[in-house]
Amino acid sequence: MSNASYDLQWAETMGNIAEAVKLENYPKELNEKKKPIGGTWSSDEWFAHFALLYIKYVDMYRKLEACYDQMIHPQKRLDIRPALELLVIRILEIKEKLIEHNRRPHSTLVHLDDVLMDLKLDPRVLEIPVPRWLRDNMEPDEHLKLLNLEEKSEETKEKKTKKTATDSKKATKAAEEPKVPQTLAEKNAWYDKIIEENKIQEEEEVTEPFAYEMDIVMAIRLIQKNERGRQWRRRLLQIISIRRRALKDAETKRRIREGLETSSVTEKDNKATLLIQKRLKGLIARAKIEKMRQEELQFLGMMEKTMTKEEKLNATPLKIKAIEDKRKKEQEDAYADFKNAITRIKDAKKLNEEFDIRDKMYDERMMWIIDYRRDHGGKLPKSAAEFYKRADVAKPKTEEELAAEEAAKKAKKGKKDTKAKKTTKKKGDKKEVKKEYLWTGPTTDAVIQLQNATDKYSQVWEKKDETSEDFTKYDKEMIKEQVTPLIDHEIELEVDKLIEAELANLELQEGKKKKKKKPKKKKKKKAKAKKLPAALKLISKKSTYELLNELFVLGVAKKFSKPFRVSEFLGDYNYIGSIEDMSKHVNDTSLAQIRSMVTEWGILPLGSKSIHETITRNYGSIKSMLFMGPQGSGKTMMAKAMASETYSLFLDVSPAIIENIYTEKKGEDKLVATVMRVAKELQPAVIYIDECEMVFPAKKKAKKKKGAKKGKGASRIKSQLSKLKKSYLKKEDRVLIVGCTNTVDEMSVTDAQKFFDVHINFPYPDSLNRKKLWGTFIVENGGAMRLSFPISTLGHITEGYTTGSIKLACEKVLTEQRIVALKNRPLLLSEFIGPLSATYTTSAGEYQAFKTFYDKVTGEFKRREAEAKAKGQATDDKKKKAKKGK
Repeated sequence: MSNASYDLQWAETMGNIAEAVKLENYPKELNEKKKPIGGTWSSDEWFAHFALLYIKYVDMYRKLEACYDQMIHPQKRLDIRPALELLVIRILEIKEKLIEHNRRPHSTLVHLDDVLMDLKLDPRVLEIPVPRWLRDNMEPDEHLKLLNLEEKSEETKEKKTKKTATDSKKATKAAEEPKVPQTLAEKNAWYDKIIEENKIQEEEEVTEPFAYEMDIVMAIRLIQKNERGRQWRRRLLQIISIRRRALKDAETKRRIREGLETSSVTEKDNKATLLIQKRLKGLIARAKIEKMRQEELQFLGMMEKTMTKEEKLNATPLKIKAIEDKRKKEQEDAYADFKNAITRIKDAKKLNEEFDIRDKMYDERMMWIIDYRRDHGGKLPKSAAEFYKRADVAKPKTEEELAAEEAAKKAKKGKKDTKAKKTTKKKGDKKEVKKEYLWTGPTTDAVIQLQNATDKYSQVWEKKDETSEDFTKYDKEMIKEQVTPLIDHEIELEVDKLIEAELANLELQEGKKKKKKKPKKKKKKKAKAKKLPAALKLISKKSTYELLNELFVLGVAKKFSKPFRVSEFLGDYNYIGSIEDMSKHVNDTSLAQIRSMVTEWGILPLGSKSIHETITRNYGSIKSMLFMGPQGSGKTMMAKAMASETYSLFLDVSPAIIENIYTEKKGEDKLVATVMRVAKELQPAVIYIDECEMVFPAKKKAKKKKGAKKGKGASRIKSQLSKLKKSYLKKEDRVLIVGCTNTVDEMSVTDAQKFFDVHINFPYPDSLNRKKLWGTFIVENGGAMRLSFPISTLGHITEGYTTGSIKLACEKVLTEQRIVALKNRPLLLSEFIGPLSATYTTSAGEYQAFKTFYDKVTGEFKRREAEAKAKGQATDDKKKKAKKGK
């Protein structure tokens, strides 16, 4: 797409946002027409209303995100970015409303397939892609700082330096300790430095179910055994082939002897030639028919066209990727030019207008001093800062204003008396009055700000003349308007210093400074300092850099060599979810829903500070998430993807990692405190706990280990982890604790409910998704399938197998030698049976255990019990009435 295309898409999206804002206020408009719609709408009607808004906002977000990612003009991108974040915030707010009005009360599984069917839309429109601006090398808010005013003047900076200089010990300590990095580049520099100093190498996790642990002696014996078997099998085959040849020769001699076959060589050659011709013609005909079939399917759009190497190189996706990369480079160049233009225009404007602005400001402040002395009996203002507070001082009211106020008060009293008379009636005269419910939502700050964003677009960009050559890089007039407040602020600081000097001179001239007694300073009550948790006192003497270095050496802190993406978690939507909601059947979480929940509740708040602040302010913060599901279902990959997508620090405190570290007295407190402090100071951060059933064990497991010593085992960090999560981590901290478990029988339901804020079940894929996974993984590993390959059968027979098991089986079958032999020997279904038998599969009992645990943790189990009781009481009442009737 060209720049003009993205401009049109931006204009269309802003228009759609304006329409969506009108739709947001639709119930309010009905209520203003004296119709009590706000109170009479059912939960299903609200659900449909919010579902339509959700779909519209997601579509607008996708389009606007593409504009922001590919537009080159830096000033346009500066205006798109706030609107993009507001769309994300509104999407998350509407998701909370959908959960509130869900068909299954307060269930996090929201199904919109019936709404999509009415709108004739594909379920893929609900996919919320991870914002690409989170992956940019530039800090998200770095370019916005260019045009922001400095909050603190030079005077406040000087005062700060004086206060810090008084305490020499603190100053020297601060000088010795390295400053905690704030930007992504500084954090990466820290991580790389620690990894290089300690020569840390990332150990790849090897999950090979086909390998066995054994010593050298056992390995030699196994090789010998297999080699002897191979030799005997080969010898046996030779004996069989010799025996068959002998029998065949005897048979031909018998047939020649009986006259059934001639011994002529020419006749034998003719028969052999005919047989070869017949086979070859059959092969050529079948290949021709197969080619015609493929061409027909490609023409009908039921099959993708097979491309040659040249076509693959010139394919559209590759071209698009090359164009996007080119535009990214142009973006960086345009941003650099824009940055230089700001400083250049600012300096030029300041040089031309500085003296006039300074004189004007100086005269204005001097006139203010004269007026101040006149109004305050000759007193001088205490400082130049009072000039900015002059508008706050209330002016004395005139006699006319006082008289008007008294008349208004009397009128109000009269109205109250008339209302009181009307209300004092006899009891018999009372009439039932129906209340009109007022519409109280969803006019949130995000909706109001979205309206402001559309207004700003229509005022600034809609009719902007973009024909000039200079406009392709930046707009000079806009920069001049934005730079003017910066220049005024800088000159204000200089003029304020001059005014302070003038005030000091006036005081000296009047001799007030000598006679004036210094007033006694009232002792300010010292605010009680918040007590530092005892665990954090153990590491208070260490700097953040030292603690981070320690965690990297111990293997707790990790930096991934390759990024993990949420898009790598493959899976489709549940197309009958709303039907299952209305039935008694409790449906599983679809794989696409898992992607959406992780993106909405994990990645978006972690990646953007403004989104996190708004969502936590309105709906509370999500500090922890529990992933439950069978082995190989993608739990660990999604936890790593959250860290990779948001450039978060990944801290692994799984039992396997912390087993033999911090074993001294109060070692578990020190470990948790170190992790929490590093995560908070280097946020965003993800604290990962694999096998968290060992940290939060069930009571029956705890009883068995009564004889065990305290401090041993993974559960030693449980109490300190819970304490610091509540007391140390604040709402505004972008730190997320992610727990994973594949053995829910050993985990405490109570602890899972109390500690984790969100619970997500990772089931094994259904038949349709398994079919897609097989096709994807076979192609990814270099394989190729014929049309006759029974991939549907393969998806059907792998019921209970997780995504990880399917991927491992494909990797095991499609070796380098097997890929080379595909031309002569196509893939067969039987080749996957052996590797699948060695991989993990979920049994029916395990599946039911995950389902039961998820229902208990989310409250679904209690809700169903309550429904069953209510139905039981209703049936009992009907039976009683029927008996009475008889």
